[in-house]
Amino acid sequence: MNIISTLPCLIFSMASAALGATTTFSFTDDIWTNGVSTQVGYLDGALAGSLTKAGVTVTFSSSFIGSSTAATRNLTYDTGNPSGFVFGSNTDANDLNGNLANYQRWDFSFSQPILIQNLILDDVDSDNPNPLPSTGGFRDAIAGEGFITQTPGTLGSGLAVSLNTETQTDLIPGTISTANGGSLNYVISGPGNNPNNSPRNRVSISFGTTPVSSFSLYGFSDRNSPHRVTMFQGMLEVEAVPEPATAALSLLGGLFLLRRRR
Repeated sequence: MNIISTLPCLIFSMASAALGATTTFSFTDDIWTNGVSTQVGYLDGALAGSLTKAGVTVTFSSSFIGSSTAATRNLTYDTGNPSGFVFGSNTDANDLNGNLANYQRWDFSFSQPILIQNLILDDVDSDNPNPLPSTGGFRDAIAGEGFITQTPGTLGSGLAVSLNTETQTDLIPGTISTANGGSLNYVISGPGNNPNNSPRNRVSISFGTTPVSSFSLYGFSDRNSPHRVTMFQGMLEVEAVPEPATAALSLLGGLFLLRRRR
């Protein structure tokens, strides 16, 4: 058997096997470990937790920066309005023309590089109809970035996130600066009159075809009233990407087997 002529087929089959499977992590149905507690579903209010599924471990944590504090129902699964896994913040007004200083940060870290296949944040809205006043009420904004390292980096130092919305949307895109000279893509609610769980107020999170080992999302506002967004259906779907060293070892193993057969 000619090893050289067989090599392309081997590489193709290895790549197909490695990239073909997706893993869905559920904040409601999967078994999470939150500190000393292990249970079905994410423990209400826990600031950190981990879950291993299909050989991939995801670690989630939440923190508050600046003046931001937790709103009621933060880090719980709610079946009311809005429904989904809730991220709720309070007292986190920012000057959108200045630096992002007050926010809740959600870090997702993985045991190997991944591609995000499905992650939707819902209920990114406002309780103000047209015209939107300069103060008062609540108004949601979401930003994000990715990292090639398993430990998320400092604010504004990562890969740009793609924030994809419906064709008809109430969300307005923007860019906000960070104190270290970086910047973040974000979307913020326009005048929406609080339309809970509406497709017009959903944003899909993606880094395209770029694998990441961790990513961070930031919830903030330009108001100080309590506000909430949700992870749609409490679900995150990813596709594992083999690390170069693992792929190289697999390739060498395949070549060894071909040589033995020859």
